[in-house]
Amino acid sequence: MFRWFADLPIERKLRVVITVPAMAAFAIAIAMHVATNLLHLRAEMQQRAAAIGRTAGVSAIEAYGRGDTAAAINALTALRDEPMVDIAEVYLPDGRKIATYDRAANGVFLDPNGAPAHVQRSQFQVTAPASHDGAVLGRVHILIPVASLYPYWRDYALISLAAI
Repeated sequence: MFRWFADLPIERKLRVVITVPAMAAFAIAIAMHVATNLLHLRAEMQQRAAAIGRTAGVSAIEAYGRGDTAAAINALTALRDEPMVDIAEVYLPDGRKIATYDRAANGVFLDPNGAPAHVQRSQFQVTAPASHDGAVLGRVHILIPVASLYPYWRDYALISLAAI
């Protein structure tokens, strides 16, 4: 099996013995770098989702509780400026959905009996509590498009390949 290696001159054997472990170490370092970036990306997604829950989610739930539909719609319409959100659904603690923000439909829908949004292949989903002063008022379910998570992933991949 290693007959080809045994027939090599000593100079080439040394090259193989030095190069192969160095390439393996470099591949492990690249894999660890990518894994670390993915962990940081996940933590950032959760932090942003929690911030959306604390702001838009709480505002929409409180407005819905007061019967102020205009304020609930305004609270969720603010998500238009958040590129991370494709669809955001606001739920009460008992699991009833009270509102949905949909970027594709360009609007907010107050639909207490609506079905949950369908997750597509190009989306991640994150659920965050909508809490205010330590009390959980409900939860926000967010569908995130992959393109918004790492807009420069092609550049990142090209740089990684160039380093190899």
